[in-house]
Amino acid sequence: MDHKIAPIRKERIYYKTIKSSKEKAIISENDSFLVVCGGHTDKKVLEANGLANVTISNLDDRLSDNEFSPYKYSYQDAENLSFEDACFDWVIVHAGLHHCYRPHLALHEMLRVAKKGAIVFEARDNTIIKFGKKLRIVPTYEIEAVIGNNMKYGGVANTDIPNFIYRWTESEVDGVLNSLYPIYSDNKVHYFYNLRLPTDRIKVIVSPFKRFIMSSLMLPLKLFCFLFPKQSNEFGFIMVKGNKLHPWLQNNNGEIKINPESVKKGFDISNKTKK
Repeated sequence: MDHKIAPIRKERIYYKTIKSSKEKAIISENDSFLVVCGGHTDKKVLEANGLANVTISNLDDRLSDNEFSPYKYSYQDAENLSFEDACFDWVIVHAGLHHCYRPHLALHEMLRVAKKGAIVFEARDNTIIKFGKKLRIVPTYEIEAVIGNNMKYGGVANTDIPNFIYRWTESEVDGVLNSLYPIYSDNKVHYFYNLRLPTDRIKVIVSPFKRFIMSSLMLPLKLFCFLFPKQSNEFGFIMVKGNKLHPWLQNNNGEIKINPESVKKGFDISNKTKK
């Protein structure tokens, strides 16, 4: 089904991650998927990877129910999903969390309605990004997205207000997953990296000097990120919920409780417990 997706998309982290995840049996074509902050790119990528049970959602009132056929469409706010807990196998977001007022809440909502986990594609915070911000060649707010939507949409919560570009790190992602599900010892995150050169952004910069500086940095940046992939600006992660309890916990008739016998093996609790 690769012919259904434009060649440039095959080089994008989204397409490659979904394809690789299928090959590694992390996800299956039989799984159910919800896409939040979704659009036509999601449809193209997921169709090209043979995924059939997909619901695409967004809070953009310009979208219609039938334009994502054969997929389902649902009007949803990523920060306040109307679905029940664990009603999809996976929830996907591609470059959408940084358009939310509360990116962490949206990620929490994704994990809440997912049975197996969340698949996320966002910007990564790293040394190159910090350096670029100091030189003012890396944006902090996504003004271009609003420009590209006739100055009416594309910002925070799809308004005309340019959104802050929230960038993630691995330790933060690990912390979110383990904080939400502290009972499991086998929570796991798979990470993916890719460099996406800001060629479109360079074209709309007014200053010729700034365009020249940014263009001249593209080749060195490409080489640097080839040698140090984690310095790339595209960042993907698959957050897989665990199902194995920590040894200090036990299941008492469906209720997870601390296991005193296990705790005693590592701690002297004789003078710490209260009657």
